[in-house]
Amino acid sequence: SGAGKTESTKIAMQYLADVGGHQQSSGGAVRIEQQVLASNPVLEAFGNATTPLNNNSSRFGKYIEIGFDHNGMVMGASIRTYLLEKSRIVFQDKGHRTFHVFYQILRGASDADRERWGISNSDTFKYLCNGTAASQNVDDATMFGETLESMKLMQFSEEDIESVFKVAAAVLHIGNADFQKLSEDQCEVLSGGMKHLRAACATLGLDADALAEALTKKTITTPTESFQKPRSMEEGTDVRDAFAKAVYQRLFAFVVRRINECISVHETSVSTIGILDIFGFEHFRVNSFEQLCINYTNETLQQQFNDHIFREEQKEYQKERIQWDFVDFEDNQHVLDAIDKR
Repeated sequence: SGAGKTESTKIAMQYLADVGGHQQSSGGAVRIEQQVLASNPVLEAFGNATTPLNNNSSRFGKYIEIGFDHNGMVMGASIRTYLLEKSRIVFQDKGHRTFHVFYQILRGASDADRERWGISNSDTFKYLCNGTAASQNVDDATMFGETLESMKLMQFSEEDIESVFKVAAAVLHIGNADFQKLSEDQCEVLSGGMKHLRAACATLGLDADALAEALTKKTITTPTESFQKPRSMEEGTDVRDAFAKAVYQRLFAFVVRRINECISVHETSVSTIGILDIFGFEHFRVNSFEQLCINYTNETLQQQFNDHIFREEQKEYQKERIQWDFVDFEDNQHVLDAIDKR
């Protein structure tokens, strides 16, 4: 994390947009290469976060494929994402923040917007209090303006923009659905938690009482009958957090889908250039299976880089007897082999 992968990706995209940009657009229309570049602030708002090593760390992987016509002009692009770090929504280590969008809507949205979404300040939301709520190096209010402007450039409708930020606010409300322990294997949502659950359900179109029951009870179905069993307070908390992560995953997928609808490659594209932006290895105090999958994927992709940039390239140097200082690098193939062989 913090090595410069995301920034290098943005520089590469800027270069391709500059050399393959259209000089004119009819009627003042937004050029396609401008829209391709405008996808960055939007994706960063919903998929990037602050870490101790990086104020704008990508917490998802993305592959961007830019299409060109026979004259080398940009015709569009497509974006594929993978392994959004959903665990960051419900917990962050010290020095880490959750995704930028949550802080942006709290510090950048107008009072009227925040009142409409039922949010006030970051201190009231528990999903923002695990790690670092504020960051001296990130201007959340300014970033919100950039995100909003980019969404408009990407042709998000006013209804889409309103819905996206309302769902983000709903995720914060879900995190405040606290439980009260009734016994070792039974709990209920506190009255204060129900207020936040109702606010979230009003946005999501759900019945708050039915959701509260689903959080505190599980339904077991057998071939002959179905019955409910209470959940413990720990189980209820896990289900609530899993629900919040699922909601945010769908929100992120919607944002990516809308971006792709705007910048989709036209049939006239005859060639493409792909840019892969992996996200950095992280080691937290508590590492879930999700983090193992993320780190495993990143290390596998890093091995591809090592093969092509270090091993194969230096073999060519040796074959051609080029004088150079051998580049040594950390090789973690044995770690991947240990996982692959299980």
